[in-house]
Amino acid sequence: MNDPLSKWCWDGASIESIKGLAAQYRLSLSDLVDDHFVGGWPSSVPKPYRGFIRGGVDRTEADRTENSMAGHSYYMQILACDQNQRALVMRGVVDLYTDAEGYNVVETSTAAALAWADSYRVQAAANA
Repeated sequence: MNDPLSKWCWDGASIESIKGLAAQYRLSLSDLVDDHFVGGWPSSVPKPYRGFIRGGVDRTEADRTENSMAGHSYYMQILACDQNQRALVMRGVVDLYTDAEGYNVVETSTAAALAWADSYRVQAAANA
């Protein structure tokens, strides 16, 4: 990874610069993170909220009767928190039957990102 994109360092001031970098290279935020900044910018995220956060497992009654493996598992990761109280968050879901996975990177307030993380943890604990 000797390309200039991979050597780019975020200053933490605004997530707008991360979005601008993605636009400059004609990448989605998901592709930017996947291909160049796996894990995001964890030093900008409060320590208790770093890394993957598992959420709940959703199994409908139909899922349980048709197939014991059916359902969806949710996860998230706060990728960056800036000085303007804005955050980039990866939110994903896994289909437990097929192992298919999908996620997107969304922009929100830092307070909302932390609240999502707390909610995911409560949901995961309820499923444990």
